[in-house]
Amino acid sequence: MTVDTLPRVNANLVRVGGPFAVAAGVLEILAGLRLFDQNPAITELLYVVTDLCCLPAILAWYLFQQTKVQTSLGLWGFLLMFLGTAFIAGPSAEVFGIAAYSLGVPVIGIGLAIMCFTTWQGKTLPNWLTLFFLVSMVTMAASPTFSFLYQPISFGNLTYGICFLGLGFHLLGVRE
Repeated sequence: MTVDTLPRVNANLVRVGGPFAVAAGVLEILAGLRLFDQNPAITELLYVVTDLCCLPAILAWYLFQQTKVQTSLGLWGFLLMFLGTAFIAGPSAEVFGIAAYSLGVPVIGIGLAIMCFTTWQGKTLPNWLTLFFLVSMVTMAASPTFSFLYQPISFGNLTYGICFLGLGFHLLGVRE
């Protein structure tokens, strides 16, 4: 995989995003296993660090995608996904009486759907990974529907984590 159509600075940013994506994936999987549910402070910290690791990974994904797909649609997907993630990164808060998470997640979902479409269009990631990102979006959206059941694991977090691991390893393989 090469990034010869990117300026040198962008190519470096793409490569730097790989370890952040791997870290976000590992942390998201840990969150999905619910190992720290008994300690809300640790759980909150886990989510904050995970979301902060997602931000450079999302930027790297977008920059890499732009090597093949140079459309404003990709930019909109990136902005929605990035800003939605930045909005939920932090302590659980309310905006106008609505949980920030409830506002940010749909924005992330729309951005993720657009990013997946433009990624598929440009064939910048393997098709299985693009499809799995969409599956993760569905499992994340369906998680609250089944919240009345005790779930020892969160499939939404697990699938999203696996996606970021795949993205990270893909970005780590980028060569100049």
